[in-house]
Amino acid sequence: MYEPWILVVLLGLVCIVISFFAPRSVTNDNANMVKEIEDTMEHFANEIEEENNQLLQSVAQIKTDHEQQMNRLIAKVDQLEKQNYDLSSEIKSIVLNKWHEQNKQPTRDQSEEVTPVIVKEVLPMQMKERYSELFSLHEQGKAVEYIAKKLNLNKGEVQLIIQLAKQEEQNRV
Repeated sequence: MYEPWILVVLLGLVCIVISFFAPRSVTNDNANMVKEIEDTMEHFANEIEEENNQLLQSVAQIKTDHEQQMNRLIAKVDQLEKQNYDLSSEIKSIVLNKWHEQNKQPTRDQSEEVTPVIVKEVLPMQMKERYSELFSLHEQGKAVEYIAKKLNLNKGEVQLIIQLAKQEEQNRV
């Protein structure tokens, strides 16, 4: 009744029918897996973008803080320079008044001789004189960080002092 070739044909038909259904389920699994990978990658990209934004905000805040600190230091140096100039002027006027009191009627030759000496004595101290230790370390080739640590100053202060001294020398020349 059942011949072997009919069994083979029926078995083949069953295999063909199963094969139609099997690849579709594998394709669905692959599609789901691809979708999960895409979702994971998108989530990962979003996290990295958030971290980058936070990092940019941190860098911007640090930059703002640094600029504010530099502006405060520059204002402080300007204030001290003005105060130094005012005190030098005051000392000069006091010395001249004392000198005029002692010599009510000085001759012209004496006043010309003494005045330059007085002016030299009351000139404001130059940057290199005020920060002699800093400049001796700088001239020895020491790094700004080392100088700042050794003198217990901020790195920005050391750089500012060196820069102001260079400007002072250029103005003198």
